[in-house]
Parts: sequence; C-alpha cells; structure tokens
Amino acid sequence: MDADEERRRPHGNRLVPAARRLAGAHPDARCLVVDDPELTRGLTGPLAYRLSRFLHRSVAVVAYDDGVISGSIRSPDDGADALQLLAEAGSLLATRGGHRSAAGFAAPARALAELRRRWSSLPGTGSDTGGGDEPGRVLDAELPAQELTPELDRLITAVEPTGMDNGPLVFRTRGLRVADVSLFGRGSEHCKLLLDAGAYRWPALHWGAGSTAGEIVPGDLVDVVYRLGTELCGRRAPAAHGRARPVPMMDVAATV
Repeated sequence: MDADEERRRPHGNRLVPAARRLAGAHPDARCLVVDDPELTRGLTGPLAYRLSRFLHRSVAVVAYDDGVISGSIRSPDDGADALQLLAEAGSLLATRGGHRSAAGFAAPARALAELRRRWSSLPGTGSDTGGGDEPGRVLDAELPAQELTPELDRLITAVEPTGMDNGPLVFRTRGLRVADVSLFGRGSEHCKLLLDAGAYRWPALHWGAGSTAGEIVPGDLVDVVYRLGTELCGRRAPAAHGRARPVPMMDVAATV
C-alpha cells in the first residue's frame, strides 16, 4: 500500500457510510455533497472518484481550511455535468474549473448548505447565474489577444476582494495560438496550455482536463474562457521575459 492510499483509507472508511446514508435520503439528488472537517484538500479528488464509482452517481467531496471549503466533483458517464453544477452555483463560488466528469471549486464555508440545496434540486432551479453566451455562465467581457498583458493586474486589483457575492472576472478571448500542451498532476489529470497572445505567452491551467488534452495540439487556434483573480497559490507573480502568470481556464474550444 502506498503512502497516498494509507492517507485515504481512514477518510474513505468514514465517508462511504456517510455517502450511502445521503444517497438513501436523497435518491433524486443530482450530486451528493459529502464533507469531512478532518479531510485535507489534496484528498478530495481521489475520494470523490472512489465514491462516485461506488455509488454510480455524481459526488462532491469537500474539505475545510480556515473558513473556506475546497471541493472536488466526480461524475460517471451517465451522471450530472460537473461544469453545469458549478455554473448553477453561480456567485456562491470563489473559484471553479474542470470539465464534464471532473471539476473543482472553492467557496466560503457558509455556502455549503446552499450548494447542497441547489445540487439536490432539478437542473436549473435555484440558480443565480443569469444569462450569457453560454448556458449557465456569465462572461464579463470579450478581450482581444493584444489586450492580454500583465496590466490586467490593475483591473483585478480594482474589483478585489472576490468571494461569495463578487466572483472573479470571467473573460473570453478568441483565436489564441497554442504554443505548447503538457499534462501535470500525479495521474496526468490536469492540462496546461501555453497560449501565444503576441507580446506575451500565457500559461493556462485546465484542471481535470488531462483526458481531453489530445484534442488540442501546438499550432491550433483556440477560443478560451478564463477567469482572472489571485493565483491559486495565493499571490501574484510578476511577468518576466514575455511570459505572464498562469490563468485558470474554464473552457477551451477550437476557433471556428
């Protein structure tokens, strides 16, 4: 047994009975939300995957850290669309990202009860995301590639702090050229694109999208939906040598 399995086992032994009780109490819930105050953030993904496969339904596993919850959603092929669940959570979430079968999010701990309520309801009920160019997602603006410079940090500073009622700015930029594609994470489950915006190249992180990385190759032109806010590590890194700080992607598609 490896070290990660040793860490997961006691949590899994507690969460499986809890998840089974939730499944029995909420047979029609689109996504079961299982939380554990003793769980560390790094274990939410593996445990959500395990519970999802065990129960044959969508599961979100949530960990706590100083007033903030971090969660991972895993969905089987016939389960709920994880991105749609995040979209319906709207301004409850501070950060979000991923793809249909695997996604992650962070939110104030006080939002947990409302997340449970929304994800237990029928699709589209209780949502506060409003309209937009894409179902369930609000775009703040379209940005041309030439405006993707580190000066955007000034814009971010003007609207921070972000949180439950003030989500990170969400933009779309069309026609960015892919300079490089790579995978990262213990199981290569995440994808990193290097996007050429002219004066700067932006590393773009697509959490949980490793399985779809083969659909995009260097040289492709892509349209990207992404959010701008404080980096995942909690601080901003200055741009250097024409390479800007990483941005978390919410969606990416080939330019038509």
